[in-house]
Order: sequence, then structure tokens, then C-alpha cells
Amino acid sequence: MTHRAPTDMLADEKRTLGNEYGTAFCHCKQELWRIAESWDRYEALFCTTERVEILNASGGHFWGSVQSILFDHVLLGICRLTDKHDMRSGKNVSVEMLGKLDTKQHNKRLHQRISQAKKKCSFARSWRDKRIAHNDYLQMVGPVNLLGKATRRRVTSAIVSIHEVLRWVQQKHFDGDMMLYEMGDSSTLSVLS
Repeated sequence: MTHRAPTDMLADEKRTLGNEYGTAFCHCKQELWRIAESWDRYEALFCTTERVEILNASGGHFWGSVQSILFDHVLLGICRLTDKHDMRSGKNVSVEMLGKLDTKQHNKRLHQRISQAKKKCSFARSWRDKRIAHNDYLQMVGPVNLLGKATRRRVTSAIVSIHEVLRWVQQKHFDGDMMLYEMGDSSTLSVLS
């Protein structure tokens, strides 16, 4: 696989999809790759008890902060990609925007994928709205946790559901596939050596 500059990708996508749709699609892909890369780093560091023990021995408080930052970053990215297109403050680049911009007759399947992604990503909104972006009073002092269950499996499923939306656009408009590669971030794993 050859790597292309983001400006080259944007130019190709605008040429095929038009200015607004191509720009939105390109930026959604870039955001997905950023959060997938962060999630890969999260899993590389924190997915096994042995790795967590190594990190705790070398500075548990620091690594706990890194874990929290990566997790919050991924949940925020999931929310950004599945936010409503139209907001009071303006327009958001999200998978919903792609559905509004796609005028092909076959876009019913795109809308189904968008709906599925929004459903699979809904747990992340409670984290953003009640803990990451705001200090929700009831979440902080109430007797009940108001956050959606955010397991590694659910986060991975959310990322894959967003990928399926973008992959559909790639397949229908570019006659190609869009893979979501596992990065296997060796630089992250080298920290554990």
C-alpha cells in the first residue's frame, strides 16, 4: 500500500464527490484513522494484566493519566464522527453529513449504516456530556453512575461501525475498499521493553 499526502487524497475525493461531499468524506476518514490509531495504542498498552503491571511498576499514576487521556480522546472522536450534521452553532463534519450529501439512489444503505453507527456509538455520548466535556452534577454526586457502559469491545465495535459507513462510500464512489488496519504500533510496544 502506498501512502499519499492528505492534500492529494482531498483533491481526488473532491474531484469524484464534489467539493463539499469530498471534503467531508476526506475529513471523516482522517478523524477515523486518528481515533483508530489512538485506540490501537490504548489496547497495546492496557489490554493485558501483564502490561498494566509493567506500566504500574514504572509509574502507575503517569500511566493511569495516559490511559484516561487516550480513552477520552477516542470517545470524543467517536462522538464527533456521529454527531448531528446541523447544530445551532453551525454544521458538523460527521457521517450524518455524508448521508445528507450523497444523492445516489442507492444511499438508503448508507443511511442504514449511519443509523447503525449512531446506535453503536451512543454510549460514548453520556461520557462526553456527563464527564469529559461537562461536570454533570448528578454524575458527580449522585448515587448512580449515569455513564453508558464503555467496554473495550463496545469501543472497538463503535469504531468498526463508523468504518463501515466510510467503507460504503469508498466502495460505491471509488470502486475500491477501505480497510481499517490494525496498526500494531511497535513504538508503543517498545515502551514496555
